[in-house]
Amino acid sequence: AVLRSWGRNGDYDQVAGLSGAAFSPLYDEGEDCRAWWMEGGTHERIEFMGEALGFTFATIDRDLGPEDHAWNTKPDPTRVPALTARHHAALRAAIESGKVVLVNTWPSWSILTGWSDDINQLPFVTMPGFEGLVRSALGPERTSIAFVLSPAEPTLSDRQATQRAIEFGAAIAQGKVENDRLHYGGRLYTAAAERLDHTPFCPACGDESAGCASRTFKRMQGTAHAAARFLQRIAVEDDVQRHELTESAQRYEEIASVAAAHIDWEAFGQNWDDAEFRVQLKKDLLRMHVLHTEAAWALGAAAQ
Repeated sequence: AVLRSWGRNGDYDQVAGLSGAAFSPLYDEGEDCRAWWMEGGTHERIEFMGEALGFTFATIDRDLGPEDHAWNTKPDPTRVPALTARHHAALRAAIESGKVVLVNTWPSWSILTGWSDDINQLPFVTMPGFEGLVRSALGPERTSIAFVLSPAEPTLSDRQATQRAIEFGAAIAQGKVENDRLHYGGRLYTAAAERLDHTPFCPACGDESAGCASRTFKRMQGTAHAAARFLQRIAVEDDVQRHELTESAQRYEEIASVAAAHIDWEAFGQNWDDAEFRVQLKKDLLRMHVLHTEAAWALGAAAQ
């Protein structure tokens, strides 16, 4: 969206591929709700993205003291703690200078579109349909990280950017990038398969777990499909690595196809309590993990 606002070419698959987010669904081991255990970690490559796509950025961090943590639970625009007020002042200055301000709201990132004296009503745009959830869960007034973006010329050639994206994507796909909480390498497939042996599937949502499981499959499908499209695009331009890139893309497309059989919410909800359906779900998850391993191997070969 930011690239387009500057008159630049940019699409989801390109951004997802360059950032590495496309090459493995995230498994957030610390997230209790299984509707959201595949979210997070998406800003780690912001510097590389600027070099590849053409922008510079400044980071606005918000320090969180005890008063700020308490304030986050019930933001009062008339009594803002000093550290939070300083953060808001920096955001406002960036907005009023005409910069693009990307804020780490939850569950999706947002772009500030203006300012308001009532900071509980800061205007923003986010993923369509997520506005109310973002406002209530973690709106822009309560976030701790923001990026102020400015257009610039790319400092990497397309070839350089693509090669580095393949290398990082292979590391993501093979699970070589992780921390104590966030895991890649297709770990979400096996984690979801394991959860199907438990009732409820989602401890946080109990009897409403079908929705969490359905969203998990939808995110798996979308992630793999983006990886396939990105790799198909760059394979056309790469004579040396074309075979490996195409092979990896095919495996990701197979993952997307398997997951796509389970993204119809109405059918999913109707079948959720059927034991045979749950067995098939587990088989499909384990099949997706095998395909992911094959995709990761081929992508690793392309990265050499």
